[in-house]
Amino acid sequence: MTILQATVLAPRYVLIDDNARPKGPLCRDYAGKACVAVYGFTDRSAYEAFRLGAEALSRPYPLVAGYLGRVFDQAQFSLIVTNPVGPDEPFLNAVDAEGVPSGAAEESPPATQRYCLSRVTGTNEYEVARSSSHDAG
Repeated sequence: MTILQATVLAPRYVLIDDNARPKGPLCRDYAGKACVAVYGFTDRSAYEAFRLGAEALSRPYPLVAGYLGRVFDQAQFSLIVTNPVGPDEPFLNAVDAEGVPSGAAEESPPATQRYCLSRVTGTNEYEVARSSSHDAG
């Protein structure tokens, strides 16, 4: 399967639990590093659609300056899954957390989905694959 990059609005919210810990899919290591992913949403309506199949204790949290730096360890490979439909999807698209602005500004620049997460059959883990670059010109 060929996975193509796509440009999307940068996530402005991440999903957290009742203890303010970020929530996301469990990922296998990628490129020799531990991989950590969190669910991210561009707006409240994307979160509301996701919430229909998620735990009631989950809620969105604005991407305030410095939050991602506190959540992600520099030694980890960090992803933000963009606008997932639900918590049990077979495939998820993600952006590198380094490419997401540190604040939830009104006019966030777009982000590029460079990764696809594929659920590993019989587990609750996802395998990470890098998208192919696709030039229209």
